[in-house]
Amino acid sequence: MCMAEVAQSEKGESNSELALECDGCGAHVDKLFQRNLCKTCLVQSFRGVVQVIDYYRAGGGGSEPAPHS
Repeated sequence: MCMAEVAQSEKGESNSELALECDGCGAHVDKLFQRNLCKTCLVQSFRGVVQVIDYYRAGGGGSEPAPHS
């Protein structure tokens, strides 16, 4: 059980009464993931990580590639 669920159960509030705010986009959602991000923001952050990993897997070296928006 995550910290938000513990706090929620202690207060006796249901999911519909307690919405969590995403640190990335500010949306109010029922569930947050790593770094307090909603699923949409988390997927976007992983896309950037995948690009860097793929760069180094392909034999890239030296400096990192420029961030892609």
